[in-house]
Amino acid sequence: MKRKRAGLFILLILFLTSHLWAQGSSIYEKPITLNFPASSALGGQHVAQASGFSTLFANPAGFYEASQELSISEITAGLTGPVFTLGSVILEGLTAGDLSTLLADPGVVNLLSNIYAAASLSGPIYFGYLGNGLGFGIFNTTDVTIYNPRSLSLAAKIEESVILCGGYSLRIPLSLDHALDLGMLLKGMIRGELIVEKTLLELVDFDQFGMETLLSSPFSFISAIGFDAGLRYQYKDIFAVGISGKDLYTPLLRNQYDSLQSFLDNETPEEIDGIIPLTLNLGIMFSPPLDKLARYISGFKILLDYEDLLDFVLYPEIATHPLLHLGLGTEVVLLEILTLRGGFYQGLFAAGLGLDLSLFRLNMAMFGTERSSEVGMNSVYNLQIGFEFRL
Repeated sequence: MKRKRAGLFILLILFLTSHLWAQGSSIYEKPITLNFPASSALGGQHVAQASGFSTLFANPAGFYEASQELSISEITAGLTGPVFTLGSVILEGLTAGDLSTLLADPGVVNLLSNIYAAASLSGPIYFGYLGNGLGFGIFNTTDVTIYNPRSLSLAAKIEESVILCGGYSLRIPLSLDHALDLGMLLKGMIRGELIVEKTLLELVDFDQFGMETLLSSPFSFISAIGFDAGLRYQYKDIFAVGISGKDLYTPLLRNQYDSLQSFLDNETPEEIDGIIPLTLNLGIMFSPPLDKLARYISGFKILLDYEDLLDFVLYPEIATHPLLHLGLGTEVVLLEILTLRGGFYQGLFAAGLGLDLSLFRLNMAMFGTERSSEVGMNSVYNLQIGFEFRL
């Protein structure tokens, strides 16, 4: 009993410390996580689910129930917004050789004046293990985002991240059919962030873009370390409830340099303290027995989650509409090979499929995300495809 009280007291202190640190921080940073096509097609990550590498960043309590899995490598590519339209405009300009005429087109001006497009790549560094109560991994990601920082300007944010994480889960047997799993994950990240900004008039002269443009652009080096914790209750293989505290305490340090060349020259940067906001997530999973259908349908799940339960209390300045916190998904596995997925996330439809060929897996997803704090105000759609190599 004393140990339980001590553990609860420590968690409470960490929770309060995290909140107080956040109040004194200058910036909020996006969470340390990876994008998984299987989760994206299911309406986001689900904390009651305990399968696949998404468990690493969804709920560490799932490490005990998850099947053993060793990741050798993975390549997951993602596109957001009108990437193909933007690519065709750039290609047309390069082919024609007269960007001034192209940029005078009202349709092109409207596209570039209201654009948000991104491309991401996870891997090829994607090594990790999951199962038997353990979960760890090392991953790299590359992200490029094109957006309008101000009127008549275009910017490209280029990010390269390395993520390292490891955690443990243990089981408390309640009875023959009931179990409670507890888990904790320690994680860290380093990220380089380069922002290249040009006006629309400067885009006309492609000859000015080169290594000098990159070296003279603002650069930030970000480091963070923190931990997640979670609980997961399971009744047989039919029903599960999960709750996870992501980034219970994850402070970060952003070193800002005037340029990439300043970073390479090891000049003194401006140091800014920040934090990754705590998110408390709750979810349920229902997997009914299939009986006679089991010979055709290897698995069936229904998942429902509510993310970030306390954002309006802890971080009211960045809180979003309650409907944007809901994630609903369903998964059907046919003949242990083909997986069909569908769901809703942030009020937008999601769908995808997976193909399991033992050592090699293919997962694809199409889903929407909301960039504003209200429903349907600034929605974008995303495509993801992942090639996974597992043992």
